[in-house]
Amino acid sequence: MKKIIAVFFFLISGLYAQDKNIDVLSYSLNLDFTNNFKQNASYVFNGNEVIKIKAVNEISSFTINANNASLKIEGVSIAGKSFVHEKDEVKINLDRTYQTGEEFEIGVSYSHKKFFDTAFYVGKGIIYTDCEPDGARCWFPCKDYPNDKALFEIRGKVPANVLLGSNGMLIDSVSDGKFTTYTWREDYPMATYLAVVAASENYILNVIEWKNPYNGKIIPIRFYYKKTDEKGKVYFMMERVPMMMNFFSEMFGSYPFDKLAFATVDNQFPWGGMENQTFITLCVNCYNDDLLAHELAHHWFGDLISPNQWSDIWLNEGFATYCETLWSEHTDGKARYRSLNKFTAEEYFLTSPKPPRAIYNKEWDSQLPDGKTLFDVAMTYNKSGAVLYMLRYVLGDSLFFSSIKKYATNPELMYGNISTDEFIKLMSEYSGKDLTWFFEQWLYRPNHPVYSNRYEIVKDGDNWKVNLKVSQTQREDFFKMPVEFKIYFQKENKIVRLQNDYNNQTFELSYKEKPVMVEFDPNNEIILKRAKTVQGF
Repeated sequence: MKKIIAVFFFLISGLYAQDKNIDVLSYSLNLDFTNNFKQNASYVFNGNEVIKIKAVNEISSFTINANNASLKIEGVSIAGKSFVHEKDEVKINLDRTYQTGEEFEIGVSYSHKKFFDTAFYVGKGIIYTDCEPDGARCWFPCKDYPNDKALFEIRGKVPANVLLGSNGMLIDSVSDGKFTTYTWREDYPMATYLAVVAASENYILNVIEWKNPYNGKIIPIRFYYKKTDEKGKVYFMMERVPMMMNFFSEMFGSYPFDKLAFATVDNQFPWGGMENQTFITLCVNCYNDDLLAHELAHHWFGDLISPNQWSDIWLNEGFATYCETLWSEHTDGKARYRSLNKFTAEEYFLTSPKPPRAIYNKEWDSQLPDGKTLFDVAMTYNKSGAVLYMLRYVLGDSLFFSSIKKYATNPELMYGNISTDEFIKLMSEYSGKDLTWFFEQWLYRPNHPVYSNRYEIVKDGDNWKVNLKVSQTQREDFFKMPVEFKIYFQKENKIVRLQNDYNNQTFELSYKEKPVMVEFDPNNEIILKRAKTVQGF
């Protein structure tokens, strides 16, 4: 998801307990949206679904999520015998006791009420969904947690003049001249927050094919845009996206799905874009490089490898934010890369929350914060992206990019989930360096270092000495980092890299030529800092 445009959030429940006795294997949804396109359209639609489930433990009942304000459960069937729908959960009693490892199916028939929940949108000639973090339970009953991925088949009935898109591949479209039913199927495991439907009577569809240069696979890219969209911007997007797919496939491994699509929605949409798996939704006329790169990068970082819990959301948005700047480095060079990262760091300094908090918050595993906190631009996006920028500095380009590619192409992680602790362990393993210290200070602690450094240049026989004192003045704990100083001479300048392990640490450098001046962190590698460096001890 790319940054907040309008701020309104609907949280289903603060408490976030899930039924760990079941593992959902697949959802098959059958949805009738025909009434949503009538002249006096409302939020009401009818749906039924079949959920395939594996029992993790012996069970005779289980619980899934369904928002009471949004959904009315009409009945259950197949292995489901009765139900109780209250407190945004549906307890379903089964026809018998199922043993550990047994698989079964239940049917659920339901309707969406006349209620705006910021998950199911109805506009003039358009409908669409937007689920992150827990909006999926507003338009279909589900186990609505990021760590329970499943296969999806979504079937939607709309008027014949309406185009409807969703996750995965188009399996079928059947029309009787009055109505059309589209069937989409995603054969790769998907988190519920990435499920989507978007349909409009004003869509124009263009399809191009992208050939993966690394394995020759042909990927269709579908562009759903409205007749009122600026054609120049649409064509810009159609030109740029294949180039981005080439770049990200080289950096992180081949594009991991069978299709990619983009669809513009309407002005109710509160975001720049949302990375629904294989079907990205965009705000009106939002076809810029940063946004496209952000949402596409999510298909590796968020869709392919999803957060285990919402406390791990920084892995989604930090990577996607940082990938915006990697794309700019690829197209416009290192100076542009540094400039964009400096901008995101400055946004963090200007808008970080008061009182300060850490990026990672373990309590979010069991209790969701409000949406403004969960999607805090300063923390979840900008500071998280800056942490990856600094990780590249700590590791160096070769180790950084090889480690990230190993992470994104790890077959044990692909199409699954990861926690922050697991990510730290893997990055340490891939790089051959214990990175616990780095992530603990930047993720688990608030704030940033404030440097107040000193230096002196003194004659030492036939040589010259530069004495350095590296000090941090913040009240919080010390931040350990490699530090760089640029030593200026009359003819040539030198950058030295030193390991700063404790506060008020001193270093002594010796040169044959007289130094003129000293500059701290000349390339702004420790981008999350405030600093001054003065001459004189």
